[in-house]
Amino acid sequence: MLLTAVSSSLAVQKVHSLLDASFRERSLTYVESFAASAAPWFDPLQPAMLQSAARFMLVGSVQYVQIVWNGELLLDERAESLMTLDLESVSPDAVSGIQDTRFEGASILDVLVPVTDESDLPDAYVRIGVDASSVAQELRIIALWAGAIGLGIDLVLLALLSWLSGVWLWAGPNRPATQQADETMSVRTVGDLEIDAKTRRVTYKGHPVRLTPKQYALLAFLAQAPDRVFSDREIVEGVWPSSGYADAKDVKQYVYLVRRRLKSVHPNGRYVIETVPGFGYRMVSRVVDEEMTDE
Repeated sequence: MLLTAVSSSLAVQKVHSLLDASFRERSLTYVESFAASAAPWFDPLQPAMLQSAARFMLVGSVQYVQIVWNGELLLDERAESLMTLDLESVSPDAVSGIQDTRFEGASILDVLVPVTDESDLPDAYVRIGVDASSVAQELRIIALWAGAIGLGIDLVLLALLSWLSGVWLWAGPNRPATQQADETMSVRTVGDLEIDAKTRRVTYKGHPVRLTPKQYALLAFLAQAPDRVFSDREIVEGVWPSSGYADAKDVKQYVYLVRRRLKSVHPNGRYVIETVPGFGYRMVSRVVDEEMTDE
């Protein structure tokens, strides 16, 4: 029984770790997408548009939206339940990403990102609090299932031990151990795009492309079969194999972010990943230069 209890506990901890990591990454991408969408409203500055967008965000799991402009708090929109929450102001040397996980006992991810990856708006930041209570609820359900399964295993083991007339022997399933082979694939080239699987380095037309781990995973997944159309479901299963949250919306967001990173090094980069309406996405093996097609 002790072995089953320990195994169940470890399994619950592992699942919790995966759920937490997935939720954090999804929340960070969500905030990055909002910041990128809001960038045009800073030049020229359009406070009314920013306020409307922030209030729209509060309809979902977002608890508060703050926008800092030139070191001053430009906008502070909150859910009614957090109107009295004392949020510390964003310091000039704050690091983007997830800063805190709890405020006064509430499960909230406090996410801070710059409005743009480029350097044209260095003093504009978006700070968003995302409700993380759903992760805790998922964990409670998983813990209940793990406990029920563990109890069933214990009963089976007790019956087996009784049938063996007191012989105390635990033999694990006779399965050969499997090991993941080291990834030895050389640099994959798709048109002007090069992907080095060992170093996780990506270049487009000779220029390095800065990608997050999940953005790299999406690009590498599509590159395994250039010109083949992958559905949203196939991409979710290939890029988010352990996530219970990822869906077509995440695929769309990450395709947008990868296109944006590729375009930042060359205008044609946005055409590397093509949307096939009604079917999914594909990596184009040959991108035709726009200047060559102009008449």
